[in-house]
Amino acid sequence: MTVVLTMELLVCFYWLLEMYVFVYCTEAHAKQRMEHFNYLAQMEVDCIEPVQESVPVISNVAKPVEFTVSELDHAAEGLFAELQQELNMMDNPLAIPQLESEFYFDDDSASEFTYEMVSLAEHEEEEDCIQLADLDEMEEESQTGYEEFASAKIGDCINGPQKWVVSIVGMEENYIHVSDGKRLWINVEEKASKLRNGDVLMLDVIRSGKEVTVDNLILLETNASADYVIPDESDYFYYEEQIAI
Repeated sequence: MTVVLTMELLVCFYWLLEMYVFVYCTEAHAKQRMEHFNYLAQMEVDCIEPVQESVPVISNVAKPVEFTVSELDHAAEGLFAELQQELNMMDNPLAIPQLESEFYFDDDSASEFTYEMVSLAEHEEEEDCIQLADLDEMEEESQTGYEEFASAKIGDCINGPQKWVVSIVGMEENYIHVSDGKRLWINVEEKASKLRNGDVLMLDVIRSGKEVTVDNLILLETNASADYVIPDESDYFYYEEQIAI
């Protein structure tokens, strides 16, 4: 009987202790939440209240700017006169400046000299200058007879794999200068050593913007070389080669 009463007392004591701890923890949690809510409310009040700072007043009235005009002396006026004369000569390149010289020119020689200057100017303008018409002539269609094998041309500027039929118009190390109406330099690596100017090629290329990669190269037509000349035609071949040089 004594053992049973002792166990009951222990159970009651444990229950009372558990209730005390539960009530204490609940009150502490409620107190903590209340403090947290009060802190948040205080922060909202602080954020809502605007902070006013004193702004200094700046006067927008600008003072008028006074310009002082300086007077030119005789040396400055002479310099401006020389500059104006040089500008007039640049506007008229055929004008002949009047220079002091120990040589004497009569009217006939002066007019002949002026005529030569005009002739030289016209010659430079007509023959020595590149015009847009010259570029159009350089970009004429090159007919090779194999155009039906081409799926695109250089001037189409199409990206991706495509076939070109071109002729070689120039060579430099591993690069060949090809044309089908438009010209382009292409790197064919060691295959360039087996090609010649004037050869007609079919190229399988992959184009990406300005980069062109040669995937395959087929020689459609080539000029005769000294390695394939018939013996009785060698003299005629070298004669044509000398004329070309």
